[in-house]
Amino acid sequence: MAKDPIAEELQVYIDEIEAARDPDDNEIEAYARMKNRIQADRDATLAKYTREGERLRANCTAMINELDNRDKAIEWKYGQMIAQLVAAKIKGQRQRSVKTLFGTVGYRKTAAKVTRHIRCENAVLLAWAQEHCPDAVVSRTSKSVTKGELPETCEHIWDETTPAADTFYYKPAKTQEKKDA
Repeated sequence: MAKDPIAEELQVYIDEIEAARDPDDNEIEAYARMKNRIQADRDATLAKYTREGERLRANCTAMINELDNRDKAIEWKYGQMIAQLVAAKIKGQRQRSVKTLFGTVGYRKTAAKVTRHIRCENAVLLAWAQEHCPDAVVSRTSKSVTKGELPETCEHIWDETTPAADTFYYKPAKTQEKKDA
């Protein structure tokens, strides 16, 4: 068989390139290629996590909203009736709750409280307090008014009193985790 002069010339050219090349280049390229593939896989995994995370978050939010709506529906349908049954059951007793397998249902006392509201802007209130009640002005980095220090005669505030009341509550039972021995 006759030798092809172009193939021989090409082989000589390739041999010259290979001879000039550092023998460690193959390992370096292989290492760089492997690191590049790992980084590409890492980027793809993070992108998938971001996509899936957004879908999972949206799905979880929808499920929580659905559970909240079911909770409100149960409260609307049965809340008053159960509150009356619990009130009748604890009437005359010292205990203010009923324990069940699924949790505790009962009444809690909430203390009376007074909420102080401001009728004007803070600058007007600050000017009034500096003139009539300087003890209520607090000067840290900027001046402000402590609402609790203002007298009841201040025309810029009004108090709203919430009386003490019994609030109906439900507290879920503690769940016991299974321990593998």
